[in-house]
Amino acid sequence: LVVFVHGFLGSEDSFASFPQDLAEALAAATVDQPSLPSLPVGSVDVVAFPRYDTKGNNQRLVQSFMNWLLLHGSSARYEAVILCAHSMGGLLVADA
Repeated sequence: LVVFVHGFLGSEDSFASFPQDLAEALAAATVDQPSLPSLPVGSVDVVAFPRYDTKGNNQRLVQSFMNWLLLHGSSARYEAVILCAHSMGGLLVADA
């Protein structure tokens, strides 16, 4: 699972089509380059953390993100969760 977290005043749309493009490129790369670890088509899920309020209590936001991540990322299907964050999203991820 690859989770994208936007920055200040962003939203889940901030990354445009990049998350889905990345998932498709990873699936295609394993077919085109047999030296890479095998990733079956559709095995990489991508999701964006929804828009969040960038002002106020940061600890409340960190807790909200951790709850969201537990809900969306704690599946036996996922061997790993990769967090890709931009700007303030990076601070949020680091604090979580």
